[in-house]
Amino acid sequence: SSGSGSSSHFTIESVSILAGSTWQINREIEVRFSTDVDFATVNLNTIQIGQVSGAPAAGEFRIGTNSGGGLDPTRVVFAPRCPTLSDYSDAGLLPGGIAYRLNIVGGSGFTVRSANGASLALGQTVNFTTPDSPQASTLFVDTVTGPPAPVIRTSTATLDACYLELGG
Repeated sequence: SSGSGSSSHFTIESVSILAGSTWQINREIEVRFSTDVDFATVNLNTIQIGQVSGAPAAGEFRIGTNSGGGLDPTRVVFAPRCPTLSDYSDAGLLPGGIAYRLNIVGGSGFTVRSANGASLALGQTVNFTTPDSPQASTLFVDTVTGPPAPVIRTSTATLDACYLELGG
């Protein structure tokens, strides 16, 4: 170690959303940090996602993955709640051109910390909006080509499968 303290720097490397962009209501937001994150410090107080008017976005945080599909503890992903109502009023990010703000809190207080305990010194804020359209193709990002594929349960140990009810 050089004594310069560079090994303890904990910074934001990238944010998947660009300032001023229009973001689909089911699209995940990814923040990549310079070192592994202490996931116990990740919540809507340290990574704030909500309407500019103050209402928080609904969704969940998870550890991101690398290009090989393995877990990457330097990446934090926010997955907005997918709507179940036909008017999308229960979505994590509401449609209608709503102004949202992503604020990653920095400083020595209550903030995201690295796995070795370093505080995020410098935060970042990004403003964005949701699509203002009734079209599902505009409101949602679909990362898979074609219609949904059923997951067939071939073993009693497989619980993550489709459910189909036949008959009356």
